[in-house]
Amino acid sequence: MLGKRLAVELNNLFKTVEFTLQTRISFVGHSMGGIIIRSALSYIKNLQPYLYSYMSFSSPHLGYMYEPSKLIQAGLWLLNAFQSVQSLE
Repeated sequence: MLGKRLAVELNNLFKTVEFTLQTRISFVGHSMGGIIIRSALSYIKNLQPYLYSYMSFSSPHLGYMYEPSKLIQAGLWLLNAFQSVQSLE
């Protein structure tokens, strides 16, 4: 959902501002931001000539569901037990 929103924002920007082929877009995301950017990339294939780099720091690309820490496991269980959290699916 958030990735799609980011893609819509980028597409709207490219509709309103004229860019040249020398224009480059780079993405830097930390934690959940890296996941959001990665999901947005699938929606902006039309902007591929402008994409330059993507860097993510501390992003849970493989998830946290099997984290060995008991504290994190308990927190994830509580989140899933009381509220359906889409990002944990």
